[in-house]
Amino acid sequence: MTVRFDEMELFKDPAEEPATARANATREEPAPKAATAHELAPAPRWRRSLAFATDASLFLALALAMSPLLNLRVDVTETVRAEWPALLAFVGFITLLSFHYFVVSWAIWGRTVGGSIFDTRVTLVDGSPIDFRNATLRWVWMLVSVATCGLGFVAGILPGGRSLADRMSNSRSLV
Repeated sequence: MTVRFDEMELFKDPAEEPATARANATREEPAPKAATAHELAPAPRWRRSLAFATDASLFLALALAMSPLLNLRVDVTETVRAEWPALLAFVGFITLLSFHYFVVSWAIWGRTVGGSIFDTRVTLVDGSPIDFRNATLRWVWMLVSVATCGLGFVAGILPGGRSLADRMSNSRSLV
């Protein structure tokens, strides 16, 4: 039985729990079945791209919403020279927030908000759930791909459809 984060039911008191749920809880769960080829189907590139664009748009919206906190000037060099501590804190906050958003989402649920919308999930190559270490590696190489203007995502065009972040973290996106 798999429980998705958006389908989980929580009960405060076992007495409030439905009788069928209590009866099912006492039964022994069968051994997990082996993953079939259909369950391990790679996510199409367009789904992965739209899921990432959705996640990136969340951070762009957050950055734009927080930009009035910065004292921006007309000249960019003057702004950097005068406001470098605030700019550094701003970039650090967005980076730290993205780490928690992506890594924790991948490690706990196997997907982000964009992945939920476009029905993609992140697993290890063998189909098992991604762990915290590999999710962190995936996040680091995703940032490297973004910093190089998408060069790491170009690897997704190669056979296998795995980006640089996928290859370096031993992960892949599935439907």
